[in-house]
Amino acid sequence: SRPENFHYGWATNGPNVYEAEFDPATGKLGRPVLLSETVPGHNWRPSYSPDGKSIAWLVSNVTTPNPQVGDLVIRDLASGREKSFRAGTPFHSLSWSPDSRRILLQAQSIEANTVEIHMFDLATGQFSLFASLSPHRNPLHPVFSKDGSTVYA
Repeated sequence: SRPENFHYGWATNGPNVYEAEFDPATGKLGRPVLLSETVPGHNWRPSYSPDGKSIAWLVSNVTTPNPQVGDLVIRDLASGREKSFRAGTPFHSLSWSPDSRRILLQAQSIEANTVEIHMFDLATGQFSLFASLSPHRNPLHPVFSKDGSTVYA
């Protein structure tokens, strides 16, 4: 059997995203390699795309004057190239669409006292507000249905 890659988050001096080779036949895990080098210690929620071509994670961008700004990072697994997308709000969760073309992200709007669900379109590189929920209705993790036609929160 051929080894597969295993991506995971690990918190030492803050959360980071690592990659390690994993052999499912033996259960052996290779040496971890840090993927999240841009802002070490402020990366979390790694998630594979359903097509297996990309991995995305969230970054709390503490290097900006406004700590309420965060990034969505998407890494192409074949080339290793990363793209960072600046958001106007820090996100708390992410979930891929079944076709790997969109990502749902949850944010808390302190000013509006609401929970917001944003949609990121990989083709355009744009975020859009998908839903704003009234106070105290905090979805744990918005997700797409299996066919991508419905969002559950």
